[in-house]
Amino acid sequence: MARRYDLLVDGAYLPDRDGIFDIGVSDGRIDAIEPELDARAETTIDADGHLVTSGFVDCHKHLDRGLAAIGERRPRGNDEPMTHRSYHELFDDYYREIPRTELVERIVENVEMAVAAGTTHVRSHVTVDHSIGTGTMDAALEAVERTDDLVDVELVVAADGGLADNEGAVRTAIEMAPDDVAVLVGGSDGNLGVRDRGDELERWFELAAAYDIGVDVHVTARESLGVATLEELASLTDAYDLGGDVTAVHAYALAMIPEWRLADIAETLRTSGVNVVTCFNSTRSSMPIRELLDAGVSIAHGTDNDRDFVVPHGNADPLEAAQILSLKLNYGPEIRRPTREYRWYDTNRALRALWRLVTEQGASALDVDGYGIATGTPADLVVIDAPSPEWAIVDRAERTHVIKGGRLVAREGTVRPSS
Repeated sequence: MARRYDLLVDGAYLPDRDGIFDIGVSDGRIDAIEPELDARAETTIDADGHLVTSGFVDCHKHLDRGLAAIGERRPRGNDEPMTHRSYHELFDDYYREIPRTELVERIVENVEMAVAAGTTHVRSHVTVDHSIGTGTMDAALEAVERTDDLVDVELVVAADGGLADNEGAVRTAIEMAPDDVAVLVGGSDGNLGVRDRGDELERWFELAAAYDIGVDVHVTARESLGVATLEELASLTDAYDLGGDVTAVHAYALAMIPEWRLADIAETLRTSGVNVVTCFNSTRSSMPIRELLDAGVSIAHGTDNDRDFVVPHGNADPLEAAQILSLKLNYGPEIRRPTREYRWYDTNRALRALWRLVTEQGASALDVDGYGIATGTPADLVVIDAPSPEWAIVDRAERTHVIKGGRLVAREGTVRPSS
């Protein structure tokens, strides 16, 4: 007798298995994975032998800033090169002038871009300092509520200018989040003086301990100062017993130190459980992704900015990001070292490593419960018009169907399809 499912994915090629399988889904979870299911379902998706994967995990975005540069013939705020001061002023003006309803709509639109690209989990910073206040958090929370059937979103309450003048806003924003929205605390080391850096890091961890949440920070300092910041993060992670709940985004310093020093700091990050997140639009060509993975460091990826005052580019697309990373990373130090493999980041092994950054490594960094295609796990799936992860990156292949919690949430680029 034919089994009945809520949803059936027919003829799926899975990344970690040879052969074609059917996937039966009931009550939002995968119920069966077999070569040929004798089954009926309310909804059937014909994968036609194409790749079916778990949803992408985007570990770093700025949803409250997303799409800030749109609306004019050319990207707004993009006529001259940016400085820290100029883009802060642009964002201050943007938040001051944009109606709340429009800010919510832009956040929703940015979330839907990610969903159409196959993303089912997102972590985003929300800025609450300067002249901005907690209005951004209020808008982000409404957008998260409106899209909670499409994607899981975590929010990092961020005072990039430091906590000295902004701790009240940070605390208020954390307390605004309902119990079903995961929040973290963070910011950026880039706007802090050298003397203030250690105190600021400690205050982030004190807030995390007070609210029993994680820490997620931009580490943009270069060379030895950046390494010192990473080491301090690792030390505080140990002291506050937050292994796995602390993330260093960008970590540019890792691309600027000799190999012997890299080995030391990689071991420090691994043993303390600090996650590293790199972003394709700012990754240095010498970023040692291969070495960090080989060392067992938790390293994942975020698509970061989408069409805002920092960069005019961005489609919230992890496959686009992986493709660009493959091209950029080939021109790091290894191209000048005859002992290193030429264009390693184009190899199938490298493409699969970059795939891991936007899937399982991201799920580990965000501690996603039950990630992967196995019986009993949440049915967060993407059907991709490609025969393998490697070709999916090379082709930047179409995401034909996106499934969240067993429901079809996007088809061929259209979110919430009518049928």
